[in-house]
Amino acid sequence: MKELQSVYNQITNILKENNVLMNITPPRPYLIKKDDEERINAEAESLLKEGKIEEYNLKMEEKETYKLYFDEAYKYTNFHEEGDE
Repeated sequence: MKELQSVYNQITNILKENNVLMNITPPRPYLIKKDDEERINAEAESLLKEGKIEEYNLKMEEKETYKLYFDEAYKYTNFHEEGDE
């Protein structure tokens, strides 16, 4: 169990260094860039305050496109940084 904790700690440290948030709350754990989540949440909150419910819902749907769900990660085999080609 100690080894698993070490691996988990390494993963969380790498994610932190890269400004990636890990949400492990069931039913679908996911990763998302911290900047994307903060930006979208701020935009959505602004829309909600203005009473633009339909636009708010669309913004929250847009947020889904920025998430990498753990159960879909197998689809992505070639990860690279922007600019690497």
